[in-house]
Amino acid sequence: MKRNIYISLPVLLLAFAASLNAPAQQSNAETNSVCRLFADVGNTSSVITYIQKGIQVTVLEKYSDYFFINYDSTGGFVLVEKIDLNSDAVYTDYSGEPIQPAERDNYQQYVPADRLSMLIQKYGEQTGEALYSLRIWKGIDHNMVRDSWGKPVRVTREVIGYDVIEEWFYPKARLVFRNDILVDWGPGR
Repeated sequence: MKRNIYISLPVLLLAFAASLNAPAQQSNAETNSVCRLFADVGNTSSVITYIQKGIQVTVLEKYSDYFFINYDSTGGFVLVEKIDLNSDAVYTDYSGEPIQPAERDNYQQYVPADRLSMLIQKYGEQTGEALYSLRIWKGIDHNMVRDSWGKPVRVTREVIGYDVIEEWFYPKARLVFRNDILVDWGPGR
């Protein structure tokens, strides 16, 4: 039986963007147990492959409870607790200042500044910072939501007259779009 593995476009774009800025941000690390490499953050059905304990990987960024890593020329997300960072790992806070190893455990989210810069360049300072902080609001388009929250777990689409109504489902939220514009949200079903 032959299995095809498909990597989502956002993961490929993240891997490409990370490779452009890799020397300043990447850190070598090692898996501390068998772990799953996911294509999407928070989507446990998007497993790309399994990584054995003790394997060397390259950590490129941190997103909430996940590291975006490079393993065997494949980019993907691994739970933070499955990775042991080497002592020389350097991460930056929102201002670009290094976070010392002792501060890492208490720091809620340390993401390299390049993602923030990309969002500011694409949407402007105020909007880019809001999207970087995972904030959404009525009136933004589906691309802005995807840049902020990532790919949804599930999407339903319904055409009513000339309107296209989409519901995007995330682990704890449901977003409603009318013609690609966010019009409502609520708890996930």
